[in-house]
Amino acid sequence: MLAVTDHDGILKLPTTTCEEQWNYGNYSIVSGFDDEDRFTGPINCDYINAGCLDHDPHLAELKEIDLLRIDAEGVELSVLKGADQLTARHKPAIYVEATREESNRTIFSDLKARGYSGYWFATVRAPPDSYFGPADYGDGFAAMMDTNAIFFHRGNPRDVFGLTQIQDEFTPPKTLPVLVSYAAKTDAPMFIYGK
Repeated sequence: MLAVTDHDGILKLPTTTCEEQWNYGNYSIVSGFDDEDRFTGPINCDYINAGCLDHDPHLAELKEIDLLRIDAEGVELSVLKGADQLTARHKPAIYVEATREESNRTIFSDLKARGYSGYWFATVRAPPDSYFGPADYGDGFAAMMDTNAIFFHRGNPRDVFGLTQIQDEFTPPKTLPVLVSYAAKTDAPMFIYGK
């Protein structure tokens, strides 16, 4: 197991057997199991390796990296700082979960200083087989969404398909395009636009 951050080392983290029903995708190296839902399972401690993407020999061998996806539950900036060389060399699109205004402020400012422009969009939080069960597209539609941002470097521009550009605000607009990355009875991505 490896935690991705801005330095190499060993971290002491709370761990569990993962037998308790809980949203494990919400686990954070900062807050452990105390972030979203009350965790009632057994908690132990374990030591894991931490490293930065710039020191990964497999990534160093790649000729091209088009996309860097960061969903690090509040430590996105640490992951990004540990990828300074990677982002400078490849100028990938950078996709971050943007649900925390305080994290948005720091990472958006950092990316802007690196020559990136960002765009808001939303994703459906729960695929049909997830912990939360099937997504509810009725009245609970907004509750099942995560706010995200994708950033493109000025030296590697892309089509943005009508996404709302992030200006100096760190809170998303009330209406966002919704990307659904899976669709019933097909493997094709499906795009819908939110309410």
